[in-house]
Amino acid sequence: MRDGPEATAWPTYADSLGPRRPIRRIPGPLVALVGLATAVAGARYGHAPHRALMLADGLLIAVGFLTALYAGRRMDPPTRIAVLAGVYLAGAAFAVIVGDPRGLGVLAYPIIASVILLPPLWTRVIGTVAAACEVALSWWLLGAPSWDVALLLMFVASVLTGIDQLRRTVAELRAARDEIATLSVAAERARVARDLHDVLGHSLTTITVKTGLARRVLESGADRARAVAEIRDAERLSRDTLDEIRATVSGYRRASLTAELAGARSALRA
Repeated sequence: MRDGPEATAWPTYADSLGPRRPIRRIPGPLVALVGLATAVAGARYGHAPHRALMLADGLLIAVGFLTALYAGRRMDPPTRIAVLAGVYLAGAAFAVIVGDPRGLGVLAYPIIASVILLPPLWTRVIGTVAAACEVALSWWLLGAPSWDVALLLMFVASVLTGIDQLRRTVAELRAARDEIATLSVAAERARVARDLHDVLGHSLTTITVKTGLARRVLESGADRARAVAEIRDAERLSRDTLDEIRATVSGYRRASLTAELAGARSALRA
């Protein structure tokens, strides 16, 4: 995924986990913490002499992780950095406590929090640095690099950042689609209003002229047949106008210069 201005933009609360209800966001992070609980229980790294410290450190990581997910985007950037710094320090301390550089695998949790709180480019850089540190320490202390943990950290940093950017792109496309639909409705209303104005303005003017002429003819007692003819023309024109209004609303009518000139000629002749 190409980096743009959004790669260095700070995520906002509006970019949160979408319109879902908060209760639906709870199971995912809690399930993710199962891996942390397994690490704290010592299933991966064997017996730890400082199990109480492991428990306290794991609890600190979990609290920071959940805080980032549910309240992080409400924080200002300095507060976010402070929260993440504490979680990263707790993750590094976990590896020190268990005495195994592979314990840096718990840095996956603060990296996930970084996806929520930091610009995407920052998260990728942090994930790369964490993976490099894990490889270097395992090579130095164990004699062989631990590629599985390093790949895990890189995967979390890169893939989750890409997924988050994709989710935001989809949200922007949905917002753009809704805006286009709103603009389309407004344009259609403007078209109908414009066409109705043209149809009614011209037709009512002609009807007014013809009925006024018929009234004057009847008042003068001159040619009654002429008055009847004008009234018939006004009646016909009113029916035609009604048909044009229906066609305009339905979108089937298109303005014609020839028709408009013929109507104007008829009105002027009257």
